[in-house]
Amino acid sequence: MIFLKKMKTLSILFILTALIFPASAQQVPIGSWQTHFSYTSVNTIEKVGDRIFAGGNHIYVFSIGGNEFTTYSKVNGLSDVGIRQIRYDEATGFMVIIYQNSNIDLLKDQVFYNIPDIKNLNITGSKLINNVFFKGKLVYLSTDFGIVVLDPIKREIKETYTLQAANEILKVKDLTLYNDNFVAATSDGLYTADINNPVLQNFANWTKSTNGGLDYVFSFDNKLYCASTDTLFQIDGANTIPIYASQSEIVRCRTGATKFYICESDKDQRGIRTFGTNGVLLDSIVQVNPFDVVEYSPNQVWVADFWQGMTRVTNYNERQLISPNSIFDNTIYNL
Repeated sequence: MIFLKKMKTLSILFILTALIFPASAQQVPIGSWQTHFSYTSVNTIEKVGDRIFAGGNHIYVFSIGGNEFTTYSKVNGLSDVGIRQIRYDEATGFMVIIYQNSNIDLLKDQVFYNIPDIKNLNITGSKLINNVFFKGKLVYLSTDFGIVVLDPIKREIKETYTLQAANEILKVKDLTLYNDNFVAATSDGLYTADINNPVLQNFANWTKSTNGGLDYVFSFDNKLYCASTDTLFQIDGANTIPIYASQSEIVRCRTGATKFYICESDKDQRGIRTFGTNGVLLDSIVQVNPFDVVEYSPNQVWVADFWQGMTRVTNYNERQLISPNSIFDNTIYNL
């Protein structure tokens, strides 16, 4: 009797095991790999309709309407790891993905295209891509060796503008458009050039307008602003007027429909400062470690929190962490 009871128990266990394991295996086909990455740390964020893209080592996308996640890695489309910036161009429908090593991916209609030209460029010095600016159907990349113009439709580098001072190549940190002029923030100040000039490759067609290294430049509400790592300025004609002094490092500037935002982050103080018309400081978002921010609506922003990941902030202080189920860290010591 004892033997029969044991056999009956083993039979039940075998049936349950047979039912459970095939059900699990169906999620990952035989011969395929399933990735288990950490998404707790991101440094760039972008909005595309009702979807929010966040990038760190990899990319994950949250669909607000569908309340679901999609993840991208080298297993299913990305050509590299370590994402520096993601930006979307409404004019072409391309998402531009910039990597820390200056590799570039373009994403459109769920198809990835790799542009490794800058990564593979054989030059002396840094090839770092600092920022992305869109005009027309072209992508302007601010790099440590100049401005690179990318045609995403043809998927090719169109031209490069090199800026120089005292026979040294200037690092271009950011680029914007203001009063029919390109305005470049460089390691030597602001430089401007007429957008209609057909020979922008010639440095003689760029005019220096301010002194001192700058990291960011943008236009908002028909006014021009720029920033170093610790001070926000408004440009009024020939005058550079400081309007805000940060107590920590400025790591990103982004514009929205009705406000613009400055992300600050260092070991002592972290947060987002929100500015309105005429550069007036409106409010602050605290208890975040922001490396990037994007405006979703006048009262809601999404933050790339370097410690926690994608974070939704409503009315300045209502914070909600939005993250897929994942491991805490990519560093694995044992299995």
